[in-house]
Amino acid sequence: MKIPSLRRDNLIESVFPVMYALFFLGFFIFPTSKAISYFFYFGIAFPFLAMVLLKKVAIVPIFSGRVFSITTLFLVYLWLTLLWADDFSASDLLVYGRRVLYILCFMASTVYLVNRDKDFLRRLLVLFCWVAAVVSTAYPVYFFARNPFPELRLTGYWLLRNPIGASSIYGVAFISCLYLVYEKRGPKDRLIYASLALPIFLYMLMAQSRGPLAALVAAMLFWQAIIFSRSGIKRGLSGRFTVLLVSVLLVLAATIFFVPEFYQYFILERGLSYRVEIWGLFWERISSAPWFGHGMNADCNTVVSDGTLFNHPHSAYVATLYFGGVAGLAIHLSMIACCVLTSFRIENRFERFLIVCSTLFGALCLATDGQILIQHPKAFWFFFWFPVALCAAYETRER
Repeated sequence: MKIPSLRRDNLIESVFPVMYALFFLGFFIFPTSKAISYFFYFGIAFPFLAMVLLKKVAIVPIFSGRVFSITTLFLVYLWLTLLWADDFSASDLLVYGRRVLYILCFMASTVYLVNRDKDFLRRLLVLFCWVAAVVSTAYPVYFFARNPFPELRLTGYWLLRNPIGASSIYGVAFISCLYLVYEKRGPKDRLIYASLALPIFLYMLMAQSRGPLAALVAAMLFWQAIIFSRSGIKRGLSGRFTVLLVSVLLVLAATIFFVPEFYQYFILERGLSYRVEIWGLFWERISSAPWFGHGMNADCNTVVSDGTLFNHPHSAYVATLYFGGVAGLAIHLSMIACCVLTSFRIENRFERFLIVCSTLFGALCLATDGQILIQHPKAFWFFFWFPVALCAAYETRER
């Protein structure tokens, strides 16, 4: 009998998918951003580099795709804006240069794993949906047992403490649940994953993050419009089961919105949350360097009319325009357009639904939150860079 080889390169290749899955679930299990960053360095980045050096990974086909190429162009351009920044320093070049490599490594790892094993993505999303459903069921019970509902906004724990980032991650989980609903054949399996989607959606409502909620609704409506225009309700991915599920979600949302205190705080008291004023103040800065921006290390501190201090523009697109100018924003939007067009060409209709909706959802989430897209592991890695990486993976597979 042939004994399996236990060479170091084979061991790394076998353990790597497990490490990636743990990192993917990191926002549920790691207490600090430093902890998840170190796990990424030693669990993902260094092992992936080792596999590249050992020729276990063919890196050239990954980087030669259009999605990966324009993403690399976008990241490198933002990094190069440091060269004409007012406060230029070599240390900033090193810091942001490393972060560019981290994001490209995360994307390349995703492309490699998705194409290495066609069942990897489905297994990853099954695990992700179950963990998200369990946490979104148990944690609100714990939270509101100690805090008044609905006067207090649901605030998460550890890396999920920010309601906007948490809701964005749960939005990806919700889309993943629907993907599994469509992908499963039996009614029992469909009912299970539809049930997992309900507490995830309720968590997003209780977190009262309007940006991710609006992005999720827009992505779903866009997909429904595409399906109806192409094949109608009977033949498309949006059959009677989808209509029933969406109806249940709308009833749940309406039930919560009919609670007067929730509606008053969610809609009336919070207003526009300073965003319009913040964007206006940043526009004044942008107009002084409109074409190529102020550079990645430009000061983002902004004081609004009532004296409140904000340290980022609450929109990744405004941030790109501020840091990289019109040139940077043009590359940014071109990257998203390339991803959407690529995702529409995916042959498998279930995977097409997953990637089209998650890409649109992530892109829309960036419109009302976020700042520098060159960072160590943050929430937007999972609701923005992960769908971009999936687009790159399927483009590479089909080529």
